[in-house]
Amino acid sequence: MTPTTVYQARKIITMNPMQPEATHVAVREGRVLAVGDLERMKAWGAFELDARFADKVLMPGLVEGHCHLKEGGMWVWPYLGWFDRRDPEGRTWPGLRSMDAVVARLREIDAQMTAQGKPASEPLIAWGFDPIYFGSERMTVEHLDRASATRPIVIAHANGHLMNVNRPMLREAGITRDTEIEGVVKFANGEPNGELQEPAAMFPVMRKIGNAGLLAPMDDAGMRGFASIACLQGVTTATDLVNKLTEDDCAVLERACSDDGFGVRILPAFQAFHGPLGAQEGAEHVRSLMKRNTDRLRYGLVKLMLDGSIQGFSARLRWPGYFNGADNGIWVTAPAQFEADFETYHRAGLTIHTHTNGDEASEVALD
Repeated sequence: MTPTTVYQARKIITMNPMQPEATHVAVREGRVLAVGDLERMKAWGAFELDARFADKVLMPGLVEGHCHLKEGGMWVWPYLGWFDRRDPEGRTWPGLRSMDAVVARLREIDAQMTAQGKPASEPLIAWGFDPIYFGSERMTVEHLDRASATRPIVIAHANGHLMNVNRPMLREAGITRDTEIEGVVKFANGEPNGELQEPAAMFPVMRKIGNAGLLAPMDDAGMRGFASIACLQGVTTATDLVNKLTEDDCAVLERACSDDGFGVRILPAFQAFHGPLGAQEGAEHVRSLMKRNTDRLRYGLVKLMLDGSIQGFSARLRWPGYFNGADNGIWVTAPAQFEADFETYHRAGLTIHTHTNGDEASEVALD
């Protein structure tokens, strides 16, 4: 029989209100047998006592049900969020609580890039901005042009559904008053104001700068960064809730998850919308990947998307709609297409995660 190992700790937070704390935990073949004091461990017979955590506090690993591996690689760009946030190295970056603070940070970064000899044509990319905390004020080209009127600037929102760009980036992407793409927001005079809502509107920019607006580069360094962030938060199982799962992507995932030093299990969700594969091909692709599942990497999850985001006013709402009179959101996937795709993936036996933010979209998904 496989031997039992008992781990001793200064304190174990069990997250069980009937027994909130303990000092020892017994493990056999990767399973917890008992939690309590040393006397309780003895009921399982002979064991080896491991005291490596004797001065530590232990707790169960947390499961993160909606996150994205991209954060591990996003820290190569400046963070502009409202909340304080820790990077993979454990450094806390203070939140920016006003539009002026955001602009000042961008101006500082632009100056640093210039001092480093980076040409004015090299874009300044930042992330984490969330307009919902700024009341009725929305970021526009007027704000970003104050940071730089020459260097292209791209700001990815925290929700991943929107970005803001300045006038140089609009020119670079070919977005003008004549651009007829849903999600390209315009001033009253018809000129684009720099806010781009949802993938179709962001595509002209991403075509120029790569996938920075939605997905950070998926590489070994980004995977290590994500694992570090997960560890700092106590997470030991996490989703990657949108992933194209190309062969290159899978190679990165499998390389990381086969490393004993990689401290998090990953469930990646196949991007079943706005991709090169139809639903039938996509389902076959995911089913073929499931043959490569391991204890640390589980394929089989599929991501569908119906509408946009509440923060960006691109979610689909029932009457009376948005309090500020904003147009009623965007169907990222047409409801009829969503229904057909959902049935295909469901009949293939796959687990589907549906993105909906607005109540109208949620009703469509349920129907």
